Amino acid sequence: MKKDFLISSLLFVLIFSISCSLLKKEPFENSVYILDWEKEAVYIVDSLFNLETTPLLTTGTAPTDIFVDESNIYITNSGFGGVPSIEKYDLSGKRISQIERGDLSSPAYISGSKDYIFVTDWLSNSLLKIEKTTFSIVDSLTLTAPQEIVYKDGFLYVGSNNTSLTGHIYKISEDFKNVETDLAKGSNPSYLDIDGENNIYVSLVGNYDDIKGKIKKIKNGVELDSLSFENYLGKVKVVEDKIFLLDIFSKLYILDKDLNILNTLNIPSPSDIEYFKGKIVISTNVGKIYLIDFLELTTLDSLDFEIPLKVAEMFVK
Repeated sequence: MKKDFLISSLLFVLIFSISCSLLKKEPFENSVYILDWEKEAVYIVDSLFNLETTPLLTTGTAPTDIFVDESNIYITNSGFGGVPSIEKYDLSGKRISQIERGDLSSPAYISGSKDYIFVTDWLSNSLLKIEKTTFSIVDSLTLTAPQEIVYKDGFLYVGSNNTSLTGHIYKISEDFKNVETDLAKGSNPSYLDIDGENNIYVSLVGNYDDIKGKIKKIKNGVELDSLSFENYLGKVKVVEDKIFLLDIFSKLYILDKDLNILNTLNIPSPSDIEYFKGKIVISTNVGKIYLIDFLELTTLDSLDFEIPLKVAEMFVK
């Protein structure tokens, strides 16, 4: 009798726990956050690639980037035509706080660690360090036209919009005390990503005139490989043993880690790259999102949503 009662009690606890988990509202797990620059809003694409047609939140003026952690959503707004700002929301889309200082010129890219948010303020040539809890700027560094930020293992890797041939990325310790600058020299090294072996892949955009794009593979400050293009480049993303690289006008290049081109796919006006549920997700500035099967590399589907999405940035959480 006691044994039957014990088994029944354990089953009740198990069923109750599962029920609570199912009833717990967690709509933002396993989602793609879409930052639409035209509508100045954030939309959610769920794990089945369905779009929530009602925006999760509306942003400030001219949003540029998004970062999501376990508790909050952070948005940078460049302020073109309005007020530049950095915003903090909870996961339901309610705005909690914002930074709107007079010397905040044009917040661009954003990343984060456990305790801090890092923002490149492009026009003021600075990198800002923001404490998450107080949501206040606690430190800053002067950098030349800082662009995309990648945070890894206590260091920030920051691109630069320096279009001369002497442009480089920065490696900065989280405490802002150590800054290395002699990395990936070339024109406009704006975008980067890092693999599990600490190889850095840098997309050098070019100067939109006579200097065309190039991708470089860097490790410990040493250039291991490079590949030149006859056009201008955009975002770069490492997924396992593949490199995904955008031509800003019309292409996705798929490369191996030795920078050999495996395939080229035509995609109009691509803006960002993410990996989600076995698919490479490519957003665009012309209203569509494309999916490439990671294993096939040639399967190309267009997600035609009821609301066309002109995407500044994506974030997978």
